[in-house]
Amino acid sequence: MGLFDDAVEVERYLGLAGIQVGETIRTPFSPDLEPQGSALISLQAQDSRHILIVLADSLATLEDVAGRLESGEFRDVIVSESLGVIAKN
Repeated sequence: MGLFDDAVEVERYLGLAGIQVGETIRTPFSPDLEPQGSALISLQAQDSRHILIVLADSLATLEDVAGRLESGEFRDVIVSESLGVIAKN
């Protein structure tokens, strides 16, 4: 879990999933997103392990995502088998 600024630390995994984090957030399963107010949840299987990546624009958005994961309410933001996207309303 981290902020979009931390994406460089998991860039390898994001790249394998076709996700790009920069001035916009690009995924293979959603339109380009403005980072402000957005978050992404990526679950990947690599090297016999599961990797959960959660990135958001701010700590407040990150807390919202953590709450969604804990309560199960993340299901309404799933855009593919392994990706959830929360976009600014």
